[in-house]
Amino acid sequence: MAREPREGELGGIALIGAGSALVLMTIGGYYLGYVVDRLIHSTPWGAVIGLILGFCVGIWDFYRIASRVMKTQPAPPPAEKNAENPVDKAGNRENNHEIEDE
Repeated sequence: MAREPREGELGGIALIGAGSALVLMTIGGYYLGYVVDRLIHSTPWGAVIGLILGFCVGIWDFYRIASRVMKTQPAPPPAEKNAENPVDKAGNRENNHEIEDE
């Protein structure tokens, strides 16, 4: 019996599908523009406009899917401070050794 996927588990697959949809919509927009060019003899404007519109629709669809995936991802755990080499907020390593006077 197959187990049910947990929430956020299929995020990577959804993003791969979104990327594929972006490519396919761009190609589809170009093809439809090409067909319009052949029908009304407006080369290359139909193909160019179809390519741009297909790309814009693909970007919108990618954004829509990516935002849904990001909403379902669990929050990352809080960062733990490294006891051996602590780092301050500026990203500098703190030196725990005091300078000894000679």
